Amino acid sequence: MNKKLNKKEKEIADNFVSGKFKKKASSSNFKAMAQKTKESRINLRLQVNVLEYFQKLSLKEGIPYQTLINSVLFKVASGQMIEGKFSDFAKTIEELKKQISNMNRKKQA
Repeated sequence: MNKKLNKKEKEIADNFVSGKFKKKASSSNFKAMAQKTKESRINLRLQVNVLEYFQKLSLKEGIPYQTLINSVLFKVASGQMIEGKFSDFAKTIEELKKQISNMNRKKQA
């Protein structure tokens, strides 16, 4: 049985492969965390280019590709990796907060 991805799944996979997801800075050691939390075994169908992406990246990172996929899924599920447009929006908001704070300091001085 060769099940195809639905429209939303394909969009998410394509966005990931094209780099529209950005890595959020973190001090956590996700490699160690992913190795400790092997709880469930599942079968997962991935697009060939998605699997190849993770396999190449895992060689560069020096960790098994399944561990890398698990780590990325964990980061997305926990809100630690956010889609590019939202991270750009968050940066804009932070910049505006700083500008407002600077304006308030100038007014008080």
